[in-house]
Amino acid sequence: NDLNQSGAELVIQLGDLTDRGNREQFESAGEALSKLTMPCTTMLGNHDVFSYKEERLVGREYYPATFGREPDGVLLEHKGVRFAVLDSAEHGTSPFGPFSLVTGTFSEGQGGAIVRGSLTPAQHDILADVASPGTGPAFVFLHHPPQPFTGFPPVLFGLRDQDSGRLHATCDSANVWGVFAGHTHRNARTRSFGRVPAQEVAIPRDYPFGYALVDVAATG
Repeated sequence: NDLNQSGAELVIQLGDLTDRGNREQFESAGEALSKLTMPCTTMLGNHDVFSYKEERLVGREYYPATFGREPDGVLLEHKGVRFAVLDSAEHGTSPFGPFSLVTGTFSEGQGGAIVRGSLTPAQHDILADVASPGTGPAFVFLHHPPQPFTGFPPVLFGLRDQDSGRLHATCDSANVWGVFAGHTHRNARTRSFGRVPAQEVAIPRDYPFGYALVDVAATG
């Protein structure tokens, strides 16, 4: 309801639609987002890859069934601005158990999906399209913040180095006006690619219960 009254013309959700990847959580997320009055695009987060109830990888099954596209990225356009939506969550099971940020140790049990992010060849093609000369301004959205990631554990948690490098090169094309990531559930400006800011956006589910409203003008 708040978004519907905000004046926003487009909503992009940054992943972690569910908490534990269960079918009913996908259905609940789809039902909630269907109440938006403006176009909405989502992406797959690491919490959406593995169902703890079924103890199997379900993201590539439940996500398309709920949101109508394969989680391999999509390039949208709205009023002359392009929006690269990248599904950076890896579709694989973590070799580790659950990790406690409080104790700094792994515990027994299923650790769910791989926490680190990566981009598929199809999504590298989207970035190449964004970087093409004369294609106009673009924003890039993905679930994982790029490296170097300011947080713990940095190597396991952020986007792979090689994919972060490709994203950096895309930003160097001068076509990208901003990069937005989820995953950390926090509001943080942790790095920039030259003059292009990379902004982490909080999640409505967790403290500090956030989303971002971005005004796009003709100059940026």
